Amino acid sequence: MADPPDLSVVVPVFDEKENLLPLTRAIHDALDPTSLDWEVVYVDDGSTDGSTGVLRELAAGDGRVRFLRFD
Repeated sequence: MADPPDLSVVVPVFDEKENLLPLTRAIHDALDPTSLDWEVVYVDDGSTDGSTGVLRELAAGDGRVRFLRFD
C-alpha cells in the first residue's frame, strides 16, 4: 500500500461542471511548486449537470485527482 499524501484537499461538488477544470488548474498552480505529496478528492453530491463526466476525465488524466459520487 502506498503512503498517504501529505495533503488531501476535499471539495464538495453539486452542479459545478463549468468550475471543475479551472479549480483543478488553480489547485495544481498552488500545490505543484511545493514539495508536498498531495491529492484532491471531489465529492459529487448528486450533480445533474454533467459534473460527474468532467470528474471522470480529470481523475483519468491525473492520479492525484479522485472523486466520490453520491446519488
